[in-house]
Amino acid sequence: MAELSVDAGTTPRIIGRPQSARPRIRPGIFVNARLFRLLIGVGLVCSAAWYIYLYAFNKVSIAGVVNAPLLTIVSQIDGRINQGAAVQGEAVTAGQALALVINDRVDDRTVVDLGRSLDGAREKLTGLRASIDDLSGIGGTLARRGREYQTALADRLEQEVKEDEAALASARLSESQAGDALKRGGVLIQQGTISHVAYDSLSYAYQRAAAEVARTAARLAKIRRDLASARGGVFLGDSNSSDVPYSRQRLDEVTIRLAGLHNDERTMLATIAEFEAKHRAEVTRNARMSAQELAAPVEGVVWRSTVAEGTEILRGAPLFQLIDCRHVYIEATTRERFFEALRPGDRVRVALEGSASELPGSIRDVVGPGASLDAGPKLSVINRRNGTEAQLIIDVDAAALPVMPGTTCNVGRSAKVYFQ
Repeated sequence: MAELSVDAGTTPRIIGRPQSARPRIRPGIFVNARLFRLLIGVGLVCSAAWYIYLYAFNKVSIAGVVNAPLLTIVSQIDGRINQGAAVQGEAVTAGQALALVINDRVDDRTVVDLGRSLDGAREKLTGLRASIDDLSGIGGTLARRGREYQTALADRLEQEVKEDEAALASARLSESQAGDALKRGGVLIQQGTISHVAYDSLSYAYQRAAAEVARTAARLAKIRRDLASARGGVFLGDSNSSDVPYSRQRLDEVTIRLAGLHNDERTMLATIAEFEAKHRAEVTRNARMSAQELAAPVEGVVWRSTVAEGTEILRGAPLFQLIDCRHVYIEATTRERFFEALRPGDRVRVALEGSASELPGSIRDVVGPGASLDAGPKLSVINRRNGTEAQLIIDVDAAALPVMPGTTCNVGRSAKVYFQ
């Protein structure tokens, strides 16, 4: 390197710097640079070897993604959305209302007809019960009259029994007197004191007295039988040809008629119960067809919402799609040649892309590349490089996943699965 001389009166010239003033290049710089490049090379080689080890010995999955079941919510009735519906991205809890569907065009003619039939049956039952009450009153009157007649007849027959008992005692006394007179006549006729005509008269008198005793005893026995029958309700001593009085006959007719009315009452009660059951069922059906609250079956996030307040809907049309955040799982792939080394229940570690922490998990299913894992609608689709990867379903604890408000339960995030 050169410098210019600035001495006055002289011509500028280049002068040389002394040898001792020039900067020296130190050998340590070249040593440090070479060592740094060597460390970089060793690091790259180790990283490549580590990744080769992981993939070559099946220590990590080829691809992985966070997935979850997708539930479709439909309406069971036609109608319109009456209240504000849940919007896309809204987090919901199990049982939370998503929307209220109202149907103003429900056919209630069956309910009206059943109500009229039920009212008519109840009116008939009221009439039957009124007839039963009237006949029961008449039956009570007839029963009372029958009891009064029975009491009076029994009293009369008891009086006749007493009279006939007295008559029988008198007849037996007359028989005894006639017998004594006949004995005396037998002695006197042997002595010749009385004639045979007088003796015959005494004999005939005794026979008449004995016959009167027998007749009176028979009549008394008959009256006693009539009294016993009357007390049992059968009137054998009555003057008419029937075994019961007219009031008792009428009471029997009323009893038969009441039995028929009670049978009709039971039939009508069964009919009313049938109408009431049908009416309740139809009212319940109409209520179910008139309004339906669509509720979230599980805790999750609204993925799609196709309705708003006032939207007309059809039965069976999909209205909401809900991410089931309780059953989040990892779908992963690995090389098929490691298929037999993996078993359901094996413990694994899961690392989400962009997350510094790892999650514990276990293998739920291991299937070949030709099988389908589509057991139902799901959100994420794993990137399969070719058709030869074994497919895995990894269960993880949904509560252990990072919670970020406004996200969809981590569904769709890339993941790596580290096998033990």
